[in-house]
Amino acid sequence: MKKLWVWVGIPLGIGILLLLVMIVGSDSGAKANLQYISLESFDGRPAKLGYIDKKVGTGPALKRGDMAMIFITGKLKDGAVLLSNKKGKTLPVQVGTEQKGKGPLGPAVDSGLVGMKAGGIRELFVPPDLAFGEMGSPEAGIPPKSEVFLEIELVQMRQN
Repeated sequence: MKKLWVWVGIPLGIGILLLLVMIVGSDSGAKANLQYISLESFDGRPAKLGYIDKKVGTGPALKRGDMAMIFITGKLKDGAVLLSNKKGKTLPVQVGTEQKGKGPLGPAVDSGLVGMKAGGIRELFVPPDLAFGEMGSPEAGIPPKSEVFLEIELVQMRQN
């Protein structure tokens, strides 16, 4: 029985260990790709918007003043979907207007679009102070201090 344990148990243990290393390694690789944009929160404090490019598009990069046609899905940490137009029409966004309070999506999305290329997909990690703040939005079912996770696909762009 002891020889069986050596022949079966040790290779099995090594296999489990290698699997754990692969899982932990893949997670830390994703975090290594996380980049940050420094912004000002709604109350004037410094805040950081995190993002990861899941797919880099082609062509020129979006800049302020350009028009973007996007698909966007927003979720809370628990997976509850806040918004999505994936099955509908693309949403037009003029990059640079969100900062001035004229656009529908807020400064985090506005800043998160800059630098994307057509066909690209970017995940944004929006901290509470750039999203719904300390109070959340009870009428919309958003708890206080909620992080928001957005996936944006830049379908098309027009440079200005």
